[in-house]
Amino acid sequence: MEIDSILKLSAKSYEVRWSEERRDLNGASLGQPTHWEAQLQTETVPPPGDDAIVSNPLGFFVTNLTWTEQQG
Repeated sequence: MEIDSILKLSAKSYEVRWSEERRDLNGASLGQPTHWEAQLQTETVPPPGDDAIVSNPLGFFVTNLTWTEQQG
């Protein structure tokens, strides 16, 4: 997977575009890359305790995600 772009749409949403290429167990390409686009809704919540700080120090969460394959 290769990230092509990340665009901040608002304070709580992003558009992400990326490419994926299928490979066999030896790493050889299995065809042309596919291109994808996603819309992410996010939220930042301060970590409530030490365990949360270790697992997610920024308190950044994706609350909604939609994606689609791009044609052409």
